[in-house]
Amino acid sequence: MIPKAPLKLDFLRAKTHLLSNDEVRRRLTDARVRIVGYGKGGERKDLSPGNLVRVGPYGFAVKDVSRGGRKDVRLVLYYDRVPSLFGLKTWIPDVIQRAFRFRRSSQRVVS
Repeated sequence: MIPKAPLKLDFLRAKTHLLSNDEVRRRLTDARVRIVGYGKGGERKDLSPGNLVRVGPYGFAVKDVSRGGRKDVRLVLYYDRVPSLFGLKTWIPDVIQRAFRFRRSSQRVVS
């Protein structure tokens, strides 16, 4: 029969190590999102604020990654690149585009 005391001792050592090591604790407990892309430009990467992400023909900039609940993550994306007919999105000012979309800002919140 295997004694149970060494397992408890290892568990307590691991817990005290997490208390003293901020970097390891942050890597294990902070909110994060991993995206897996397929196709020609497919890749796996963790999203963090400032990263650029392509979803189909659209390009997004990641503004914020935070906890949304116990197992949920709140991901705030801004449009970075939007395909348009004859490049009209680049000619029309952002204020007018937001007015036509009936939004106060150009951000998209994905929960």
